[in-house]
Amino acid sequence: STVSAYSGQRVIETERSTQNFVVVVSYYPGAGTKAIVTTDGASWGSETTLTSNTSGSYLSPGLAVSGKAANTAYTAAIGGGANFQGYRYSGGSWSAISSPDISGTRLPGWMHIPWHNNDDSRVFYGAAIPDSAADRVYRAVGSVRTDITPIVSGNRYTCRFPRSIDTCAVNGNRVVLCGHNDPAGGTNRNAVFTSKDGGDSWDGLYGPVSKTG
Repeated sequence: STVSAYSGQRVIETERSTQNFVVVVSYYPGAGTKAIVTTDGASWGSETTLTSNTSGSYLSPGLAVSGKAANTAYTAAIGGGANFQGYRYSGGSWSAISSPDISGTRLPGWMHIPWHNNDDSRVFYGAAIPDSAADRVYRAVGSVRTDITPIVSGNRYTCRFPRSIDTCAVNGNRVVLCGHNDPAGGTNRNAVFTSKDGGDSWDGLYGPVSKTG
């Protein structure tokens, strides 16, 4: 297998849909977004360049492997300007997609596909900008994208890393979010939110907790 020297953000994911199907997606600040796949858990091919576009560093492309569709995964790469678009791995290759609508500024940082009552058309994901309160949380349902970012006292909370958001396996509308607010100033804020309607509304479970420095 051939993987470029690590100089950015790399994510790895597997799921229950297919044993030994593993996907790794890397964002290289100087080379764009690349993905590599194994279907037997041992033999890797070569990295596939999704796009060679870049937009700063300290960004993660996000990655979600389908829990229902065999050998299927979703990620994102920077397209025109500083905006990203979604990509799907299916049938042995990657392709850009418009549904579900995975799009935003810079890179998503994370993705989550609910298990319950979902054919992969429903996806939660972010839009992450280093040291910025402008981060977002989005919910895509097919080609419709909705901003569902929790806001407390004018501060937006998102998450930049995998496993920061999850949904109930028997009710996809029940969502928990470990939110992070990272403005340009010296004070960061963290809070845990829950939703019973898929993110249309949020309740604060814990916090916000502020940290300066």
